[in-house]
Amino acid sequence: MTLPTTPEKPLPLFMPRTVGLLALFGGIPLGFVLSLANLKRIGDRRGYGILIGLWILVTLALVGVGLYLPLLGWYLVILNLISAGCFYLINRAILKRFESTGKAALPESGLTAIGLGFGAWVVWYIVFSGLLVSATYAVSAFGIRLP
Repeated sequence: MTLPTTPEKPLPLFMPRTVGLLALFGGIPLGFVLSLANLKRIGDRRGYGILIGLWILVTLALVGVGLYLPLLGWYLVILNLISAGCFYLINRAILKRFESTGKAALPESGLTAIGLGFGAWVVWYIVFSGLLVSATYAVSAFGIRLP
């Protein structure tokens, strides 16, 4: 007697267009967390680690820039446009590589993406604010003059 086999269930991934659009309006944290979710779902541990490292570097770079320039206005618009394009390309590459293995990918719910992104924003905002305040105090404690 043989057991009935179930067809392989497609793995739900966030589509590149969804990630790009949400990153455009939701910013860097949303793009990173959706990209990380895709990498985790396909089991790419190396890519996941690299993207976490990039997230840390981007956060630290923004803290450094935030000490000198206000992160408002055109800076923020340009940053969001560039990051949204990058996240679209990253997720397009993830999807193409995943589809080349013969497994189909389905888009996941937009509400799930927004909820995951909101959580990422809250965590990132707390960490970013803490780093920016700490950096400001460290600069003043060491007597470093900012322009």
